[in-house]
Amino acid sequence: MKYFTYRILFTLLFAFGLSAQAADIDTRVSRNPIAANESFQLILQTEETPDGEPDFSPLTRDFDILDQRQSENIKMINGELSRTIGWTVTLIPRRTGTLEIPEIRFGADRSRAIQLRIEESPQDRQQEEKSEDIILRLTAEPKTPFVKQQVVLTLQVYQGVGLGNTTLSPPRSNDPEIHVRRLGPDRRYEERVNGRQYLVTKRQYFLFPQKPGSLTIDPATFQGEVMAPGAGGIRFSEAPLPGFGANREVRRAQSDRLSLEVISVPEKFPSTAWLPAVDLRLSDNWVDEPPGFRVGEPVTRTLMLSADGLTASQLPPLKFQLPPEFRLYSDKPYLRDSESGEGIRGLRQERITIVPSQAGDFSLPEIAIDWWNTSSGRQETARLPGFRILVLPPVTADAKPPPAGPVGTGMSVAPEQNLSQGGSVSIPIRLPWLLGLLASACVLAGLAWWLKARDKSTLVPRPKPKPKPTVHRKTQDIKGKQLKQACIANDAEAAGKELLVWAALHWSSAPPTTLGTLAGCFAGSDAEREIRSLEHYLYAAKKGDWDGRPLWQAMKDLIIDQGDIIGEQDLISPSYPR
Repeated sequence: MKYFTYRILFTLLFAFGLSAQAADIDTRVSRNPIAANESFQLILQTEETPDGEPDFSPLTRDFDILDQRQSENIKMINGELSRTIGWTVTLIPRRTGTLEIPEIRFGADRSRAIQLRIEESPQDRQQEEKSEDIILRLTAEPKTPFVKQQVVLTLQVYQGVGLGNTTLSPPRSNDPEIHVRRLGPDRRYEERVNGRQYLVTKRQYFLFPQKPGSLTIDPATFQGEVMAPGAGGIRFSEAPLPGFGANREVRRAQSDRLSLEVISVPEKFPSTAWLPAVDLRLSDNWVDEPPGFRVGEPVTRTLMLSADGLTASQLPPLKFQLPPEFRLYSDKPYLRDSESGEGIRGLRQERITIVPSQAGDFSLPEIAIDWWNTSSGRQETARLPGFRILVLPPVTADAKPPPAGPVGTGMSVAPEQNLSQGGSVSIPIRLPWLLGLLASACVLAGLAWWLKARDKSTLVPRPKPKPKPTVHRKTQDIKGKQLKQACIANDAEAAGKELLVWAALHWSSAPPTTLGTLAGCFAGSDAEREIRSLEHYLYAAKKGDWDGRPLWQAMKDLIIDQGDIIGEQDLISPSYPR
């Protein structure tokens, strides 16, 4: 019994000792030394179960972790089972020199540290281009820009082998206020460098320095997977085969770091709006060419400012001072950026409506924009010259012609006298001639009465025809419905056409031909405001959403009133709201 107790105690102590023994973790790398910007594998293996899961976070100090995998291998040799647990971590060094892979913790267990030697890439450009499969070149133009001047960055990626799973991180500025933006699509072409053929991808970016001084552009980084040596080479124009397995190898390349020296605004520049551009243009156009000015009638002018090397948001508002006899209405400015190989081009378009309130001779002032020509390095001014205009008086629809003089009536008007002083106006009348006219009128009236009585006794009575309206009621009804449908459907173009067609029906002798002229017919009313709003929308370069219901609300009562004028009782079907 005593022997049996000792045996159990010995077994427990032996088991406890086994559990307390630390797991032996074998640590190695796929190769050493390692070339800069090339990936390698860190391999960890053990035959015991470690105390916990591995913590690879210490590796991120000097390496980038590209991939990590875990595997388990079980073998039977001479009837005995053996198990191997492994971890494979793909790394790429962040710098050159002697680096250490630190201990990796598995709970209480640890792997051993390893020293690596990371060799620098060849410094000579020709040697680098001969030996490297991936080359990155980054250039900036200009290298000494002004504040807020466009800087174009050109990145060229040279690929000498087939690559898969590629990633490209763009260049970045060390100034957090500066955003590096991509410019246009990529260009791809082939180029031979020192006897080796490369596939070249050209990508451009642009930025705007915000303050004078030194500006650093951090390198761009390109990464891709290639076939490892001995796995069967492929050309750069071929896609890499899927599922490389052990033959997969990650390559990384970086461009050079750039340093720019930003120049401050010249002290002698006269304007507060600093505009450094390659080219700047100022132009205008009128809805009617040439424009005609009349009191109360609007005239629309579109001003356009475009600049090569500036965005639309950098362009200033186009301001000018009109005489006090004019009212000015402006739409929301239209801004647009377009891209080309030379950089960005900004456009600012402003649409204004001028309404004169007094007839006479006036002067419209010039518009001048000061800017800095970055090509010539000097200040320039873009101008729209001022000009004189003649504003005509308003057209009155109820103007009466002057009284005509007497013609062959035997009546004459005496010279004007002052009636307030007891004077009188004498008109000599020839009595016999007037009596003859009265007698003739009586004879004609009697003859007409006799003919009318004769017709009633001999002819079959028929209803008296109604006076024919100026425009058929059905036509007006159809046009009213079509205008309402266009407004409710928010179809601006159809609403404009229906308005002009309806106006041509109502003013058949002299119909308005433009929406601006039609709006003038309803001066001071809601209809004028809504028609002008529709006109501005149709002529706007950038169109948003248009709501046609306010236009219909302003026009429906006018359409009904005009139907009464031409003798109709209703122009809109009862199913449409009034």
